[in-house]
Amino acid sequence: MRLSFYYPPARFFYARKYFNYPIKILDIGCANDSPKVTKIWFPNSTYHGVDIVRRVDINIDKFYLVNPDQFAGYDDVRDEYYDFVILNHVVEHLKDPNQLVDIACSKLKPDGLLWIAFPSPDSLNFPSGVGTLNFSDDPTHIHICDVVNLSNKIILNRLKIVIAGKSRDPLRFFIGLCVLPIAIITRIISGRYMIKGLWYLYGFEDRIIAIKNRNP
Repeated sequence: MRLSFYYPPARFFYARKYFNYPIKILDIGCANDSPKVTKIWFPNSTYHGVDIVRRVDINIDKFYLVNPDQFAGYDDVRDEYYDFVILNHVVEHLKDPNQLVDIACSKLKPDGLLWIAFPSPDSLNFPSGVGTLNFSDDPTHIHICDVVNLSNKIILNRLKIVIAGKSRDPLRFFIGLCVLPIAIITRIISGRYMIKGLWYLYGFEDRIIAIKNRNP
């Protein structure tokens, strides 16, 4: 059972208040049941997914296969524009995320909403164990992103930053409090620190939410 099927992920808290109608969504990096979860919380909306491996999912209305280094494939999205563009834990996997941020901003309609989330630089000092809590737990993490630097890039693309900093999720924070004693006991018994469920307790995720200016 995935909690996100019954309780919205952090990336949707603001968006569900901002939009009160069916929308067109571009999800760059559409793995881990993201199409299904998105359609649950934005029913009757159009969902386009982008990834570096082909995804087959009945909830994806259109899929784009891209090359992460050359960004080949984004030309296919040339004439598409979206109300909501999602970059959820993608930029930390790129050597230089700036080009992808430019593309994401360019795909927004006026008044469209952008979500970008990534591991906080603080996570370099978090505990390491089974799962990902320390930035270096995931060997595919190759770029340490910073809220200020990414915000500057987004502002240069004529977007207004409305929220930036640590992601907040009260329920998942509470779950982390409940999980922490179990993780500590597991570490004492097995020598392995089980860190699943501790993201929001530790503040692993930073995020930026921005709106595309109607007038350039």
